[in-house]
Amino acid sequence: MPGRGVRCVSDNPWVTAAETSECAIAYAQIGRFDEALDLMRSVAHLRRDDGSVYTGIVYPQLATFPDEERSTYTAAAVVLAADALSRATPASGLFVDDESLPSLIDVRGAEELERD
Repeated sequence: MPGRGVRCVSDNPWVTAAETSECAIAYAQIGRFDEALDLMRSVAHLRRDDGSVYTGIVYPQLATFPDEERSTYTAAAVVLAADALSRATPASGLFVDDESLPSLIDVRGAEELERD
């Protein structure tokens, strides 16, 4: 929803911080940082003074959805997006091109792993 964030489902006007954050990460991955930042700004009002983030909001009522929910999933998505956009930690390299991030996956074949 332009200026409001990414819908949770296509047929209802529910915007969620997690889906918006995930979309922002996708934009960052393809180098469209301005769009990614705009998306994150659009849901900034869902963040509370204690740092928690409401899961979502329904328009035009401006009601939180689910009512007053602040899920860990939502918080994690927001933190990952913020890091990807700010590149504050080496973990941002998981989402944005960063050749300094060490390989995290052992790509040896199963037969090699069994010999270890």
